[in-house]
Amino acid sequence: MGDKVHDVDVDMSHFKGKFKRYVVNWVGKGVESVVGELHVGEEVLGIDFDEYDSGVGSGDDEVIRKLKIRNLKVEHNSTTLQDLLQQKVQISISKTAVYRAKEKAQKKIRGNFHEQYSLLRDYIMELKQKNPNTTVKLAFSYRSVNPASTTRVFQRIYVCLGSLNQGFKELGREIIGLDGAFMKGPYLGQLLTAVSMDGNNWIYPVAYALVESECRNSWEWLLQCLGDDLELPHNVNFTFIYDRQKGILQAVNSLFPSAEHRFCLKHIHENLKTRFRGCGFRDHFWFAATRTTVVEFKRAMDEIRQQDTIVYEWLRAIPVTIWSRAHFSGRTKCDILLNNICESFNSKFVKGREIPIISCLEFVREYIMRMIVVVQGVIDVCTGPLTPTATQILKVNKEAAEKKWELTDIPCKHAVAAMNNMHKYEFDVGIPEDWVHTAYTLETWNQVYSNKIEPIVGATY
Repeated sequence: MGDKVHDVDVDMSHFKGKFKRYVVNWVGKGVESVVGELHVGEEVLGIDFDEYDSGVGSGDDEVIRKLKIRNLKVEHNSTTLQDLLQQKVQISISKTAVYRAKEKAQKKIRGNFHEQYSLLRDYIMELKQKNPNTTVKLAFSYRSVNPASTTRVFQRIYVCLGSLNQGFKELGREIIGLDGAFMKGPYLGQLLTAVSMDGNNWIYPVAYALVESECRNSWEWLLQCLGDDLELPHNVNFTFIYDRQKGILQAVNSLFPSAEHRFCLKHIHENLKTRFRGCGFRDHFWFAATRTTVVEFKRAMDEIRQQDTIVYEWLRAIPVTIWSRAHFSGRTKCDILLNNICESFNSKFVKGREIPIISCLEFVREYIMRMIVVVQGVIDVCTGPLTPTATQILKVNKEAAEKKWELTDIPCKHAVAAMNNMHKYEFDVGIPEDWVHTAYTLETWNQVYSNKIEPIVGATY
């Protein structure tokens, strides 16, 4: 017979919540062991069985129906560094010494949190030397333990790699997502990111910063740096999408009053559920948001009003230009409703947010460098005038699609049908691919990712 696994019910009151679940591993008719699913660093539970009841099925298919646990023993079932030293080299060492050795090893691997701040200028010089046109800005404060001290204290750092700056300008899509994530370790703060979307609808990082906290002041500082790098005038018609974090709305309005705002639809929906518990308006809300014409949007909102006028009025209080596709302008060449471009990007840096500052900055830069190489590999095997995603969208639009040409600048089915009809009468209107915005061309996509990030040399941070 093969091995089988069965769940066992155990009275957990004796173990004060340490052990979550127990599984019986057995071979044939004999019970071999019981393994607990433990928290990290806890002990493994061993169980002695004095008797068990079993039921017999057909043939050799015998299964354990119930276990009567008579005696319980807690045993160590893990090999520690102390045990290894004793076994391998016959050296006894205290637990305190083991912790100190582990801490030194971790510092050697990931760097020293305190010392890396003194190496920032060397790192910045090396980064800018290897990656021309890169912008790095530092901000300091004079806050110290000693109020009379004039020593400057690190506050923020902003990085926009030259290749990302150039690549974004070649994208042709005027949209940037903004998001922040908490840092870990002894020096807390926030990792702020500005991310766009390339012609294949993949995330394209633009800039990132480490700041002391997520507030209006820090967002204004990042947006000011970003505006200088991207040469955005005060009255630019740009689009920013975000999750309504603290201060972003005020920061964008202060620096770019003519910009278009988009709120992540997921967060509006979460607020809707919290405010109106038990109301099933999810499908109606998303249906209304995804309509691409004003007439269809009004029809969807009327359905919500018929069900609940309070919910309807709550939604009407939110400007439709920030959550309804029917009211988006076509400048961005992008109709996204979610800020998952930032969330997806930030999710790659969970481990990078718990290491020292230079190691963290390198974690982000190295990820972007690898990402560009991977995308370039995809580009090299592509054929046709458009990116793979744009090719698929146009294919669907040719067959059956809604009218979204103004939002995405990819011809809808009606435009494609008109072109086909004009061809019949020998009008020279070109092929549908000629009418797709240049942001979606394979040539533009390739040009964007031709801006590579170069590796740096020097000390290991």
